[in-house]
Amino acid sequence: MERKLISFVVPCYNSERYIRETLDCLLNQTIASKIDIIAVNDGSTDSTLEILESYASRYNNIRVISTPNCGVSAARNTGIEKADGKYLMFVDSDDLIARDCAEKITSSMLSTGADMAICRIARGTEFNRYADSLSKESVINCRDKRILHNFLVMNKCYNTDFLKKSKIRFPSTSYSEDGAFLMSFILKTEPKIVGCYDAITRYRVHSLLEGRSVTQRISVKLINDFFSSMDIIYTAAKDSGCDDDYLEEINYKAYHTAINEFYRLMWFGDKEALEILGKRCDELRKSFSPVISECIKSDTNRELGEPVFDLEYHINNPVFSLKVKKPSDVFLSSVYSQPVPYFEIVTKNLPPDSTFSGMKNIKSKPSGKFILRLSGKKPVDRRLLKALILINMRFKGKG
Repeated sequence: MERKLISFVVPCYNSERYIRETLDCLLNQTIASKIDIIAVNDGSTDSTLEILESYASRYNNIRVISTPNCGVSAARNTGIEKADGKYLMFVDSDDLIARDCAEKITSSMLSTGADMAICRIARGTEFNRYADSLSKESVINCRDKRILHNFLVMNKCYNTDFLKKSKIRFPSTSYSEDGAFLMSFILKTEPKIVGCYDAITRYRVHSLLEGRSVTQRISVKLINDFFSSMDIIYTAAKDSGCDDDYLEEINYKAYHTAINEFYRLMWFGDKEALEILGKRCDELRKSFSPVISECIKSDTNRELGEPVFDLEYHINNPVFSLKVKKPSDVFLSSVYSQPVPYFEIVTKNLPPDSTFSGMKNIKSKPSGKFILRLSGKKPVDRRLLKALILINMRFKGKG
């Protein structure tokens, strides 16, 4: 049998809501006859397996592999072993790629003899600026710092034989495993990397009301897994002879990710996990050079001596009081998805059956520096509070 041009590895866990759309976008690629889809069912308990088997019965380029639930890393590793296309891409079961993505990125790799390619990635309607910048390059240096700020594996394409030979696999950590895999692969094997601006992948943004997010907590395991992944990256860089400047960039990435990813989940975190997270972030802040220290001020809008992951501090020192007459769960979901926790909800009409009942920053009287009056019916842009903070910083002291 002729070897397929590209294998797509799709880890699936309870993906019944989106998996059809993801499979359809792969099957509708402009080079559909040259692709191979490896769907790894990671012990799903919903109808995911039934859907996968239905597709596999209709399309001979879809293979379904069922395993006990061991997590996305194990599922991807299984996919690597089973992949036999010349090239390989990872696509999560709720993500999408442009119709000509496979054609564009494989063409780029074939013409350059590259071991890896980086294309564009959109999160909702926003494109990742680091991926955009990297994808414009004809050749990308393995130690380019921009790669540290684009950890997601779905906008990368790999030479399958080169990847298998490297023996680099996803670690068992459950957070930032993408980065640990990607950076270990790049720093240890030094592949030839090219950019492919014409190829586009799309990462789906989930609402807090979509099940898994609303129950997610900043747990001790999550925090330990995150820093374990970052430690893997740091060790790989140090063993590869990277200089102190590059190593500090890794620590800055760890801090930056903690702020951008965990701050929005802070109101759902348990006390022990937040204490660990706060301690690790404080240690990182103390180690930074003056240049990086100035950068992180803009990340947090806090002076370096102020606590970062202190829940009580944020409850008692809100920047914004959002006065709402009758907040809907859709509205509250958009507010609690904001990347900064500098707010309180001021209302006397929260429905008792609301998903957000019991949140400690829902109050009856405002105490923030700024008061925003909102209807509470429709969702607000997830960038709203961050934008207002940046405006306040820009015009501070100017009226």
